[in-house]
Amino acid sequence: MQYKVPQNIDLEDKIVGPFTMRQFLYLLVGGFILYGWWNYSNQYVSPSPIIIFMIIGLPVGLLAICLALVKVNDRPFEYFLLNLVKFIFSPKQRRWTTGFKPEATITMDPIEAKKKEQEVRTESDLDSLAQTLEQHKAELTSKNAAPARTGGAKPSNINLSVKDVNSASKKQQVAQAKPPQKGGILGFFK
Repeated sequence: MQYKVPQNIDLEDKIVGPFTMRQFLYLLVGGFILYGWWNYSNQYVSPSPIIIFMIIGLPVGLLAICLALVKVNDRPFEYFLLNLVKFIFSPKQRRWTTGFKPEATITMDPIEAKKKEQEVRTESDLDSLAQTLEQHKAELTSKNAAPARTGGAKPSNINLSVKDVNSASKKQQVAQAKPPQKGGILGFFK
């Protein structure tokens, strides 16, 4: 079964006419600022309100239109403005200072650390492992040689060793050949 996969999932929805919500809000805020400045310049500025209005109104209107409609390198104009501000206020030159000493940090390559860890394990751990196995073997042989307890007390260690390997392997093959049985209440409906 084939399904249609949406292709343009990064496009914003058109809310008001051909404008998205973000574009509409930029134009709305710019329009409110221009309208307020026009009313202020008509009421309180006496010589020529048009010239005073153009000094402040033109840049605000152009900024609102650019924020709403212009894209630089297929990215919104806000990113261009943020990068411009960041560029203006960031330092342009780097200076080399002699005598700089970075903080002393200990770093080790993970591969080298793993190799060293394995080397340490192979030398010291094998010796200790061999000694513990010898001790356990000696304990098991001494317990098997001891006479069995009487009196109904449970033995502390249970010996699970197999005396006849051939019969044990045959039993294991038979057990693995059987299909698993269903258990539970409805197991007899098989």
